[in-house]
Amino acid sequence: PKECDGRVCVLKKLDNCEVHMVGLMESVKVVDCVECTLVLGPCVGEVLFSQCENMEITCAAQSVRLQDCRDCNVFTCVMQPPIVDHCSGMIVGPWNISIAGAKALFASAGLIPGRNQYRNVQDLSRDATEIPTPHFSVLEPDDLEEPMTITIPGLEGPAENPCDPATNIDLTESLNPPPSGPPVKTSAHDYDDGDFDSESDEDAAAKTKAPS
Repeated sequence: PKECDGRVCVLKKLDNCEVHMVGLMESVKVVDCVECTLVLGPCVGEVLFSQCENMEITCAAQSVRLQDCRDCNVFTCVMQPPIVDHCSGMIVGPWNISIAGAKALFASAGLIPGRNQYRNVQDLSRDATEIPTPHFSVLEPDDLEEPMTITIPGLEGPAENPCDPATNIDLTESLNPPPSGPPVKTSAHDYDDGDFDSESDEDAAAKTKAPS
């Protein structure tokens, strides 16, 4: 996990892959991936998905954004309302994975499961008639199957799911208080033209290389 700490990570053009990338990453960008299973985070910044289809995604981050994606299941712990833009068939639910030491990792990334904003999806293209509906739907914890448990080399101790109400009493008090931090942009008109520009894939990928 420490190999990911502080890094900007890029996953691009993956097809039918399973990736577990667990650690305190700065951010993650996932582009043009199809039929993959991903476990990502916790991130101290943003996780961005673009042009992805038929994905099973579990991610934890301060913010999650999905652009031009189709038919993805996204299970998340996120501190700002997730943003979908020109997406269809998205299913959004709470983080659903048990990992050793997960509660400590979430705390180190500043993630508070009791303030998980997964329910409060913001649809920037809600009025776009050319996009198939529904653009998204939300799963409640009672609709989920039993949490999966995965083993990550280097992480020790009992497996934990910080977002499972059965094992975290704090979740029963307040699942979704008003989001903290700067105001969330809820309309495409709220964004400047440069807001969706990311650093080049080459620059981002270079940051993932271990220093010489």
